[in-house]
Amino acid sequence: MNSYSQELKFTNKLGYTVGKSSTLKKIMLCTQNDIGVEINIKDRLFFCSSLGVIRLRFDNSDTAYSQVFNTHYYLTTPFSIKKYYPLSKRSSMFWEFGVMTSYHLTANKEIRSAANYTVQKQKDLGFVFGLCSNLGFKTRITENISFDIGLYGQTDLLYIYKNNQNKIETDKRCFAISFYRKL
Repeated sequence: MNSYSQELKFTNKLGYTVGKSSTLKKIMLCTQNDIGVEINIKDRLFFCSSLGVIRLRFDNSDTAYSQVFNTHYYLTTPFSIKKYYPLSKRSSMFWEFGVMTSYHLTANKEIRSAANYTVQKQKDLGFVFGLCSNLGFKTRITENISFDIGLYGQTDLLYIYKNNQNKIETDKRCFAISFYRKL
């Protein structure tokens, strides 16, 4: 596993979070797609950096008996250190720990009732800083291609918003699948 010095990484995460804001507390669907690199620092220790998009989705009913679908988009940049523990020539277990920053791009609210359908959009909402971790298994498929599966967690610690009404506090729990290509 430590024969690679640099790899390009594509990651898809699917999970949930319990989101809390000033007006609600909901379980939200969380999806995240990242593209990044892993760079070998020293034997089996890697620096990881990526750029991705997080989507939080949840629904609720309002007082007018309308169905409301909320979707929040974040641009995220996690930075982490990953340590591999070899199991065989092709497979390893790993742990990963790091920091992340996210920019809350948009919040869309789709309101559906028997009478009408409307979409309300808010943009440029704020920043979120936090911690991320990952525990999983990686295996090499070919000489240049690998994949891993893992359990990913992300906790928000600091929020900087123009309007605190838009702030959603989250602790994400996801199942992650990554594909790697040797550079």
